[in-house]
Amino acid sequence: MNHQLNRVIEALPAIVWTATAEGWIGFFNQRWYDYTGLELEQAQHRGLEAAIHTEDLSRLVQSRQTTAPS
Repeated sequence: MNHQLNRVIEALPAIVWTATAEGWIGFFNQRWYDYTGLELEQAQHRGLEAAIHTEDLSRLVQSRQTTAPS
């Protein structure tokens, strides 16, 4: 990610991340790490699921399956 874009993303008052439809994470901003308390190694791969409340996880997984490319 280029330096200028990274500065803009880190300045946002929001949690920002990118992920594929399969759940593979591409990027988390620092606010996400601060909020979840997870380290990069814990957050990689399907780490987003580790940060989602158990009552919301099935809806996330279902949504991902619905929007995944065929």
